[in-house]
Amino acid sequence: ASKPAGRKVLANAAFVCVILNLIFGALDLLTYFTGTTELFAFIRNANYSMLSDTEVAGFKRIVGSFSEASSFAYATNGYLGFSLQLWLLGFRVRLSAATALLSLLALVFSTSTTAYVGLGVLLIFFYLQIVARAMQSNKLTPQMMFFLVGAPILFLILVIAIALNDNSAAYMKSLLDEMVFNKMNTVFGNCIIGRG
Repeated sequence: ASKPAGRKVLANAAFVCVILNLIFGALDLLTYFTGTTELFAFIRNANYSMLSDTEVAGFKRIVGSFSEASSFAYATNGYLGFSLQLWLLGFRVRLSAATALLSLLALVFSTSTTAYVGLGVLLIFFYLQIVARAMQSNKLTPQMMFFLVGAPILFLILVIAIALNDNSAAYMKSLLDEMVFNKMNTVFGNCIIGRG
């Protein structure tokens, strides 16, 4: 990785990992909806419980090549961070944008607490990183400018669109309650009980 050619090889290898993760996520959904989940038996052969056929709020939890949705989300958050960083820097813009967008969608539809909390932290981190870079110098790529200006606007549009539709608002509230807030209450409750 000390030379540009070596860094390109490593970046290409990482892109292969991102794409394979997305392919396994798509295959996980395909085999679930076609009733052919046994095709993944060769990789889901551990002795512990496999949480690969569960649904939450009407969505099949995406597990890809992992044993549960949180493991898939953990890996996909890392892949999203990799792709998003390269897109922001202007490296292989089309490929990095496509893999970042598909990884983002996979996280949103994975119905995993790890996905939602990790995604929030990741996006805030990247946004603050760009703000800091803008304050230090004016050397921002077009992608950074788009993210800096466009991300808050897109987020507001999404929130307003959901809030204006009663069914969507109720669904999002129940999903967030079930996947984030109730789990956090359980975690904090267990910590307090453990200390007492």
